[in-house]
Amino acid sequence: DAANKKGVGAKDEACASDSLEGEGDKNAKSSPSVDGAANANASAADEATQNISKPDATKMAETFSKILSQCKDSKAALQSCTSEEECNKAFMGMTVCAGQYMCPLQHKSLLETLDSVSGSNIDEEMAEAKINVAMEVLGECVAKYDKRAGMAKKQHADVFQKVMA
Repeated sequence: DAANKKGVGAKDEACASDSLEGEGDKNAKSSPSVDGAANANASAADEATQNISKPDATKMAETFSKILSQCKDSKAALQSCTSEEECNKAFMGMTVCAGQYMCPLQHKSLLETLDSVSGSNIDEEMAEAKINVAMEVLGECVAKYDKRAGMAKKQHADVFQKVMA
């Protein structure tokens, strides 16, 4: 289907569960890096050694619970999209919705960018570039948060089960 061709399918599955886990890996692979293999190895090593405290895991679980209750429309759009364009829009919607809880500063920056370009005399190409950068920054933040929350869920599954129940 169109979602899988674009690589959005895996993101749909991640959002179909009770977390956004898995989204970070897809975004990280699509981001250009100087040495992707070295970064992937370093990332795996960081993940294996990074301990997340129980209070941090609790905050992350509460954030995911909030996202699941507040981003229902975005999640439903991801689960029901049928075309590449529709799935891309749905994924963007889910990122923006989740971003307000995971990455409030980057979310605010995106909203400010949208406000600054709407109705301004800035040319369309420049406006689109500014929005794309702000969206990319938010997407990267959400992916990093999601990856860290995935580690927290592995280390403190009991906390996530309790909060998500």
